[in-house]
Amino acid sequence: TEEEFLMVFEGVDQYNVPKSALDQPVDPINLLTDLSGAFDSKSELRRLFKSNAISLNKKKWSVDQLVTKDNLLNNKYILIQKGKKHYIILCFE
Repeated sequence: TEEEFLMVFEGVDQYNVPKSALDQPVDPINLLTDLSGAFDSKSELRRLFKSNAISLNKKKWSVDQLVTKDNLLNNKYILIQKGKKHYIILCFE
């Protein structure tokens, strides 16, 4: 449930993104920089993707894979994992 999800990831950085951002499939670099502000540097993010250090919803993700509304958890969230221990939640409203 949504409550359990938020309880498990309590204290994790959260970024709000308009749900309309996913009206069309979007590339993960733009989603994580321009649309959400979760990352500042596109070049750093590309390096992280290239080294397989980014997961979306606990699945390894490549820079070529587009993000769509089908990727939302509970029709509202995307869980980003950077490395082994750093998590970010994107909230789509």
